[in-house]
Amino acid sequence: MNFLTPLICTTLLVICCTQNVNAQKILQIEKVGSHKLVRFYPGNEVTFKLKNAPGWFTRRINDIDAEQDLILFEKEGFVNINDISHIQKTAAKAKWRGMANSLYVFGLNWGFWSLGGTLLGDELTWLAAIVPATACVLGSTIKWLAKGKVWKMGKRRRLRVLDLGFSLAVA
Repeated sequence: MNFLTPLICTTLLVICCTQNVNAQKILQIEKVGSHKLVRFYPGNEVTFKLKNAPGWFTRRINDIDAEQDLILFEKEGFVNINDISHIQKTAAKAKWRGMANSLYVFGLNWGFWSLGGTLLGDELTWLAAIVPATACVLGSTIKWLAKGKVWKMGKRRRLRVLDLGFSLAVA
């Protein structure tokens, strides 16, 4: 009987403390006839275009309100998911964009120092043109490959907010 008392107390404590357990809140893109989903979680950075505003906006998701279909951002307010016309992920692009910019800088530096060396009496070789051109072409290719996919909301695609939380009912 002595071993049941701590077990019962622990069980009652867990039941009382976990009346409302929030699991996950998800913003997902669904396509008609496809099982593939694109999901955004709180903390993800998204780039989106609104139906009634020009330009693209990049924001970090702070919270998702499933009852009112709102995406709450850290400092910039909120947006209703029905107002979004285009959306894309931005997290993966930053690393590749930085690498492409580094290649541009490398190519420009190589060309600058090659021409500077020529002014000081060094011989001008084909490397002075080939290396900067290759670096710029590689940088442009990396930027093009790392370009984020843009999803357009419409008849075949829609945004949906899910709240996968649950509450325990104690009778």
